[in-house]
Amino acid sequence: MKSESWEHVTLDGILPLLIAASPTLVAICFREGHIVQVVAAVVAPVLAAFLRAAIGIHQLENVSGGHPNWGRQILFSLGIVLLLLSEIFVSTLQFAQNEALSAWFFPAGLFCFYLTVMQLALSPDSDHQRQQIGSTVDNVIWD
Repeated sequence: MKSESWEHVTLDGILPLLIAASPTLVAICFREGHIVQVVAAVVAPVLAAFLRAAIGIHQLENVSGGHPNWGRQILFSLGIVLLLLSEIFVSTLQFAQNEALSAWFFPAGLFCFYLTVMQLALSPDSDHQRQQIGSTVDNVIWD
């Protein structure tokens, strides 16, 4: 049986890496002060948040048997907002000049909080988990 406890960390695959690398790529490709820097720092994370929401709907349905409750939906939405803020801060810090190392603690803390919230939002319901285990056992026994 496949372990699903940390699958939500890779909820959107390589997207967080692309968003985190986009300011550096933009700085290499465009001159300083170009409008593309603003797009990479602010607009790209917002678009990624919308994509995460679309992917998240299916993830929530999978872990809750097709009907996620309000609490789970609120936690998931909070997680998306936390990751969005973390990515915007990281992008902004990448464009900033001579920022102290301590400036990176806030987005790192937001990211850790995001992981905790997503763990809570996407942990399988015990009833749904029992149904999945039961169907797996039935398939093994009867196949």
